[in-house]
Amino acid sequence: MAEDAKKRILDAAFEEFALKGRAGARMQAIADRAGINKAMLNYYFTSKAQLYTEVFKEKIAEYADYVLSKVEHLTEPREFFRTLTQAHHIVMRWHPKWIRLLMLNYLEGQHDIHPYFESHGFHSSIVNKIQEFIDQGRLRKQDPHSIMVLVMALNIHAHIFSPIIKKFCPDLSEEQFLQQHNQAVMDLLEYGLFANQSA
Repeated sequence: MAEDAKKRILDAAFEEFALKGRAGARMQAIADRAGINKAMLNYYFTSKAQLYTEVFKEKIAEYADYVLSKVEHLTEPREFFRTLTQAHHIVMRWHPKWIRLLMLNYLEGQHDIHPYFESHGFHSSIVNKIQEFIDQGRLRKQDPHSIMVLVMALNIHAHIFSPIIKKFCPDLSEEQFLQQHNQAVMDLLEYGLFANQSA
């Protein structure tokens, strides 16, 4: 019962923070969303700051664990980047408000979220895999951190600007657009990153 209540609180807090940011969210509104009274909310989370941190930890854990489970074992760079892109889109579609929460966090200057990602080894795992491909001569010699940031930015862009993009591509379903986007990312990597070798 306790775990169920905590899960409902975290889900409600995610919705509230994604809608209003940390500054605009209210503990009473979170309690109302969770279907509990504020006293129970305060029993589990003594402050809005603590609750905000827990929401980030939970969502980053979901994101990092899923993406790493899809790419950690891959040994071919094209498959690695293709799967990384696809896994990222899947997570964004599970939690479309995740991007909004990230953007509000950035705009409000609230949290440095890197430690949460790194507690799951996300950043180091991706960078180390890219460096491994570079050392094998399978990718051009570039800074692996910059490569990771570039690829993640290309993926995030598709979700941040999806309302605008839909205006430019009214005849495409979301699925068709994401397929085309994934192929465009791979084409950019093919001609700008992969070492000259057969696919």
